[in-house]
Amino acid sequence: MTPRGRRDYDRLDEVGFDVVEEQLSRRGTKIAALARLYDVAEINLRLWRRMRRTRIYLDELTPQQLLNYVADGHSLAEIARDNDLSARILEAWVKENIIPQELEEARELAAESQFARAKDELKNAVDDVTIRQAVERHKIDRFHAERTTKRFSDEKTVRVTGLEGVIFNFNTNRLMESIEAEQAADAAALIGESRRLPEPAR
Repeated sequence: MTPRGRRDYDRLDEVGFDVVEEQLSRRGTKIAALARLYDVAEINLRLWRRMRRTRIYLDELTPQQLLNYVADGHSLAEIARDNDLSARILEAWVKENIIPQELEEARELAAESQFARAKDELKNAVDDVTIRQAVERHKIDRFHAERTTKRFSDEKTVRVTGLEGVIFNFNTNRLMESIEAEQAADAAALIGESRRLPEPAR
């Protein structure tokens, strides 16, 4: 944080979050005018409010509640956006308070629920527009599931423990690509060799 940012945050901390929120709740009060009143940058006032709002939200949030939100299909970014929270602070809280395996399981539940909903929508579709909407929504859900869960990801990783506890991680997609490329090169070499061999005598 810049020295100006730290100064603005310290000044706003002295004023207090409740006071700032009460003033902004008054009809006609603009955030720019409040920033001028306290001699702070408007952007710093906005960021400070978001940070304080996030801290208050997280003080009342339990890990199980967060897991329930995720299992219901809400991403961390959505939770932050819908509640005007700092996504970075929320993500740091999740890393500190939630077991990764439990978060993974909640995301898998969300994906399964979303895919089941897409099937129902397609089965009950009455026209082309409804079908198209369901297909497009499913593409988005699938994209999200592939990037937030191991189960639905195209990127599969195999972990192998070698001698003296050395751990190797193999990405099966890249490994298969490497194997296929090597096999193609071997096949090309064999074809080249067979073309150079003399033809059998007749």
